[in-house]
Amino acid sequence: MRYHSTILLLSFLLFSLFLSYLGPVAQAASVIFHFYDRAGNLLSPTQAQSIMGGLKGWSTSALIHPASLQNLQEEPLFASGNGLAFTLLPSPAALIVNWPTVRGYSALILDNGGAGFQTSSVVNFTYQAALDVKRKLDLSRANRPDYAPSSSFNFHYNRAVAHLQAAASTSDEAQKGKAGQLSLDDLALATDLLLREYGITYARSQLSNRVPWIGFTLDTIDRYRNLLDLAKNIAGPYTWVRIVVDKSTSPATYAPALAYAKQIGVKVLVSPIDSYYAKGFTREAYLNQVKLFVDAFPEVEAWEVANEANGNWLGTEMGDKIADAAAYVRQKRPASFVALNLYWQIPTDAPQWSMFNWIRANLPAATRANLDIVLFSAYLEDAPLGLAFDQVMETLRAEFPQQRLGLGELDYWSADTSKNWWYVKNTDATTTARRGVAYQYYAAALGYPFSVGGVFWWYFAEEMAADPTLQASVGKVVQALEGNPQAPPLSLSIPGNLKITAP
Repeated sequence: MRYHSTILLLSFLLFSLFLSYLGPVAQAASVIFHFYDRAGNLLSPTQAQSIMGGLKGWSTSALIHPASLQNLQEEPLFASGNGLAFTLLPSPAALIVNWPTVRGYSALILDNGGAGFQTSSVVNFTYQAALDVKRKLDLSRANRPDYAPSSSFNFHYNRAVAHLQAAASTSDEAQKGKAGQLSLDDLALATDLLLREYGITYARSQLSNRVPWIGFTLDTIDRYRNLLDLAKNIAGPYTWVRIVVDKSTSPATYAPALAYAKQIGVKVLVSPIDSYYAKGFTREAYLNQVKLFVDAFPEVEAWEVANEANGNWLGTEMGDKIADAAAYVRQKRPASFVALNLYWQIPTDAPQWSMFNWIRANLPAATRANLDIVLFSAYLEDAPLGLAFDQVMETLRAEFPQQRLGLGELDYWSADTSKNWWYVKNTDATTTARRGVAYQYYAAALGYPFSVGGVFWWYFAEEMAADPTLQASVGKVVQALEGNPQAPPLSLSIPGNLKITAP
């Protein structure tokens, strides 16, 4: 009997090791998601992962705190039967993934009604996503009681509600999933309409006491007269130009451009160290570079003490470098704005580089006290934003209640840069998407009482200078601010790897 018990014990241990080798077991304290397309077809785990991964096939999911957006775990999903699952954490968690609608890819946050997932369950992914997105859209409207929705907003909102009502009335999970995806499409359209419509009308109502920033980045000062004239022609009295200093160049190199900007009434934000070079500076050298330029140009309106500070390519000393630089600019140029530029990302190489994780770990109160403006760059082919934009802005506001916020660099890179990871598949479509991205985010960033607006289009000299339609996309925001509300229509664009038909 003892011998038989020993055999059973050894068998149990071997079986336990085998299960451990297989990975997490979905039945044990996990949430399982089932995915459906617009036709109600059940997607396999491989198909769902492929959709989330975009054109590069990368997995881009994370578990986050439902309120603070703290990154709790990278890449938690694993195949479980006909779906994908994650193992529950000790605390409530939301799931963030990249997911497409007719407006392209969004950072889609499923937070289970705001409470996060806390108990084992089987979840219809697109239906739950639509419920969560609608709740957040309703909150966005409640936070904007003066918003007068357009007929287009009402059409898409009401149709989204109808899809959700249809989903709630059936026990057929395939029909729920189908209705969920169709509702997500209309909710994405309605959300973008609200943000851009309200952004312009709100900013226009505040012009008597707040001049918004409409910005462009110069990563070169070749042809600086032509480029500064172009920026002024597009954005008029709202023009800001962000000048990014090349490594090993002297202040004298930039003096003519800064003088000309002053002459034509263009305000300037100077970034003395681009993120690409930041890691190569010691802490002392970093401060010396900032001092070199700050001392040379007392007339500059704003200084960016770090660019894309939480990017993993900048190294681990950026918190100290920012503290030094911000304190120096505050002391030396008290009349100038001290700005910090972050990089939008939550799923990334490791949680420590996610935007909100990095902020909380590297920017103590003493550093924050020396900051006037906090921006974040967004490259939407790299890290989609979309449906998460309003939540990200409000969460950033909670982190920086004393600072003004805005968008920093913005762009949508072309296929020839090998950065075309989501949304579209060819250069022509990328050009079209770029124009829509510009109008949407230049307008949406204006719609917050705590925002400067911002947006400093990255490849201004290369892309915008060569594309009159892209120029016009930003120009229409300016025209709308000044009482001409004609705006480009919202375009429909379904990524090719989600082979379904637009409603």
